[in-house]
Amino acid sequence: MAAMPNLGLFARLPYELREKIWAELAPAPAQDMSNPNTDLSILRASHFLHDEIDEVIHRRGTLEFDIDPVYHPTADLCTVSFRRKHRLLDHGGANNPGPPASWTLQSVASAKARGFGSTAFHKFDQVVVNIPSPDPDDIGELFCLWQKVRGLVSLFRGGTQIKSLLIRLLERESDGQNWIDRLEWPSSAYTPTPDCSTCKHDHDVPILPFCTLPNLKALRVETYSEEFAELMDWDVIDGLIKLVHGSNGERERERESGKFEAKAKSLKAKFKGKFKASDKARLSARADLERRNEFEYYWMHSLLWTYADGGKTADLMRRETLREWARDGCDSVFEKEICRIMQRYPVFLNRQSSNVLRDMHYVAICLNAAAKRCRLESEAASSSASASASTSTSTSPSDETQPMTATQIEKQHAEDWDALLPAGLHVIETGEFGMAVGHLLSDPVYCDSVREDREKYESFDRLVRKWGLRFRRSLWWHFRLKIHRKVGIPMLTDGYYR
Repeated sequence: MAAMPNLGLFARLPYELREKIWAELAPAPAQDMSNPNTDLSILRASHFLHDEIDEVIHRRGTLEFDIDPVYHPTADLCTVSFRRKHRLLDHGGANNPGPPASWTLQSVASAKARGFGSTAFHKFDQVVVNIPSPDPDDIGELFCLWQKVRGLVSLFRGGTQIKSLLIRLLERESDGQNWIDRLEWPSSAYTPTPDCSTCKHDHDVPILPFCTLPNLKALRVETYSEEFAELMDWDVIDGLIKLVHGSNGERERERESGKFEAKAKSLKAKFKGKFKASDKARLSARADLERRNEFEYYWMHSLLWTYADGGKTADLMRRETLREWARDGCDSVFEKEICRIMQRYPVFLNRQSSNVLRDMHYVAICLNAAAKRCRLESEAASSSASASASTSTSTSPSDETQPMTATQIEKQHAEDWDALLPAGLHVIETGEFGMAVGHLLSDPVYCDSVREDREKYESFDRLVRKWGLRFRRSLWWHFRLKIHRKVGIPMLTDGYYR
C-alpha cells in the first residue's frame, strides 16, 4: 500500500491496525495506578494524526451528565460518563458493552480546573443530562436541583457548540419519586407568580437554564415513561424549545453557509445598528430567554425564603444561602447576581421583592454575628477550662498561632452556622422561626455588623434603603387603600390584590 507521508511512519500500517492502536488512547473506565491516564501528546505531532485519532475516539460518542437533587453538605455537582458506540471501544461487544469512562465533578471550580470548563462538545453526537425527580413536598430539593443545573450550564457555556442536548426527566431510583404529586398530577412545589413566571410545574424549572446556552443547536426533552409524557403539561417546554430554535437556528444556518463573520462585520461597519428582520427575531428570542431566566433566579430564592413551608431540605438550603451571603458579602455570587438583575431589569423590582431581599440581608448578618459570638464564647470557656486544669510542673513556650488558610476559615464558618442552626432555618413567617432565632435579630446587632465590616455589607445596605424610599407609600395611596377596604373592593398592588 502507498505510504501516506502526512501520518509519518504510521502511514505504513493499514488503517484497520492504526484504528486498533488509536482505540487504546480512549479514556478508560477506571484510572488508577494499574491503569494510569493515557498520554495524548501524540495528538500534537501533526494535524493529520490528530484528526484521525480524534475521529476514532469520539465517533458516535455521547457525553452523559447525572445530577442528584438530594442535598448533602459535601454533595458532588454531578457525574460525567463518556459512552462510546465504536466497535473497538466497547470491549464487551455490541450486546454487552463495557462500562463507560466516568468522572465525578465535585464543584464548578474543580470541574473547570480539570478542563470541563472548555469541553469540545462538537465532537460528540449527543450530550445527555439525566435529572431525577425532586421531592414534590420539599421545595428545597427543587432549589438544590436548580442550583446544580445552573452550575452545569455555566460549564456548558464555556464549551464548543452542542449539536444535540437531550434532557431526561427520570424517576428517582432510591425512593421512586417521579415528578408526580399525591394527586397524580405533575408536581408543583414551585409556585408561579401571576405575571412574570415562565415555569408552571417542577419539571419546567431545570429546563429553562439550559435554554439560555448560546452554543446550543438543538434541544430535546424525554420522560421516563409514556404515561408521564401524556400527563405532563408541555406548553412551557415546547415554548422554550421554540425560543431556542429562534435564537440559535438562524445563526447556525449562517455559520454553515460561511457568511456569519462577513455579516457580523457588515452589520457593525456599514449598517450601524440596522438589522434585518431575522436578526431582530433572533436577538429578541435570546433577550426573552435571558429575561425569563433572570427573573427565575430571584423568584426561586424568594420562594425558598417566603413560601416554602415545610421540608427539611428547604430549611438547610435557607441556612446555607444566608451563610454564604454573610460570609462573602458584596463578593458573594448571590449579591452580585441580584444587583445585576435588578439593575438590568428594574421592572422586576417592586415592594414585595425589596422587602424579601431586605429581610434576607438583615437575618443573614444578624445570624452571622450570633454564630461568631457563640464560637467566641465556646473558645473562651475551653481556654478557661484548660488553664485551670494545667499543672505548673513543666512549662514550655507555646507555639505561635499560625494564620488560618482559606479552607480552614470556610470550614470554621460552616461549623459555626451548623452549631447555631443544626436543623436549618424555618420560613420567616412561621412561629418556629421566631422561637428559634427571633431573639438573635435586632437593629443594634445589624447596624454594628454593617459598621464593623463596611466593605462587605454597606453597599447592599445602602441599596436596600434606596429601594425602601422608592416604594414608600404616599398618604394618597393609604387613603385609596382605606376607601377600597371600606367599600369591599380589593386594590391591585405589586401584582397582588390587597
